[in-house]
Amino acid sequence: MTARRPGRLTTRALLSAYGGTDRAHVAVRLATCPFARIDRIVPLEGTVVDLACGHGHLALLLASGAPGRRVLGVDIDRRKIQHARTAATTLGLGAPRTAFEMIEDGWAPDGPIAAAAVVDALYLFPPAARERTVRRAAQALAPGGMLLVKEMDTTRRVKGAVARAGEVVMTQVAGITASTDGAS
Repeated sequence: MTARRPGRLTTRALLSAYGGTDRAHVAVRLATCPFARIDRIVPLEGTVVDLACGHGHLALLLASGAPGRRVLGVDIDRRKIQHARTAATTLGLGAPRTAFEMIEDGWAPDGPIAAAAVVDALYLFPPAARERTVRRAAQALAPGGMLLVKEMDTTRRVKGAVARAGEVVMTQVAGITASTDGAS
């Protein structure tokens, strides 16, 4: 186990900013994704864009873990962006440390940026949108900038089936996650 960066939010503190099914969703994401590892490798200073940020939990962890980071979380889901903004305010991590914006398909970050991250979301995009999103993020990077793409492993049969089933529940049953194909 790796020590937590001083100042970075604990899981308990982060979860305290969410309620109901959103809290449960964020708890599952925090338990199943290596967000602490992502925090350790993202540059400590500069603008970081969290593409498809959802509830904003990665953006909030990144902002809390390094005072020199300014994190912009973007998503297509208006409800999630509102929850992210509320969580940022609750945790004292609003502007200028974080900003959350709802975007439309085709959006591109204004560069130069220190890093762009897209975590466990590209599989929800149509193939052409996946490529376009990654290309535009890479084009916005400052020299030496980081493009971080972490995706669910859908090739392992059991793990992939669980990931796909979870997304069906999140997009079609619970309505917690929007998808670019209109499934929410």
